[in-house]
Amino acid sequence: MCNGWIKLHRKILDWEWFTSPSTLQLFIYLLLRANKEDKKWRGILIKRGQLVTSVATISEETKLSTQQVRTSLNRLKSTNEITSKTTNRFTLVTVCKYESYQLYEETEQQTKQQALQQTNNKQITNKQQQLKNNKNIRNNKKESILTNVRIDEKATDAPVVATTTTDDMELRKEKFYQSLVPYVAKYGKDMVRAFYDYWTEKTYGGRKMRFEKQQAFEISKRLATWQKHDLSYANRDNTRIGQSGSTRAERDAEFLAHVREKMSRTDEEASDIPFALRDC
Repeated sequence: MCNGWIKLHRKILDWEWFTSPSTLQLFIYLLLRANKEDKKWRGILIKRGQLVTSVATISEETKLSTQQVRTSLNRLKSTNEITSKTTNRFTLVTVCKYESYQLYEETEQQTKQQALQQTNNKQITNKQQQLKNNKNIRNNKKESILTNVRIDEKATDAPVVATTTTDDMELRKEKFYQSLVPYVAKYGKDMVRAFYDYWTEKTYGGRKMRFEKQQAFEISKRLATWQKHDLSYANRDNTRIGQSGSTRAERDAEFLAHVREKMSRTDEEASDIPFALRDC
């Protein structure tokens, strides 16, 4: 006896031959014996739902009499349940609706697999969309970093917007540097460089630069104030040189004291003081 099992629908209770024990037995026997897949037998292709048998073989295996087998076979033929083709060597029986009775396990598995695949594809699509969204967010964030220090087309009173991000400080420094370039002709390279060095110093924790801590940062006004302080100290320094002939070290020490005094004030009062010592 072959291994495995067959499907038997409850509708068989309503089948016209259900109350005929020999016919019911024979039909179930044929379902059990029929090929579940195409196979070759002695050079002949026996298809799914077919079997090679004989009246004698059926009688022996079902314990039905030869006459009961023939009668049951004829009944099943009359209602188109089976067809048979007899040769001098064997009888080929075909269960007509075998596909309806015994749906491929593989077909059912394919259906389940397709449903699972659709679910997986949807999950993958959702994940890919989320990754794409995350990438867009990162790109927007990077773009925000690159544009957090801005100047207009005429490079005049362009405000610098402070940023709170900690990503890529070098890019932010470079952007700030480029925003100062248009002012070199007016204020000179040395002063602009000192201005840049002071305002790009890292604050406590190293997550921001000094200019990013300001609530407002208008470059033209900041540079003008810086120049005012710079000239004021330079005039005082020159006067002192003429009066006392002080050394450079003394002048640098005095300037440092001047800076420290300014830094002790509130941010609003001391925000524009020059920080780096000048090469006097």
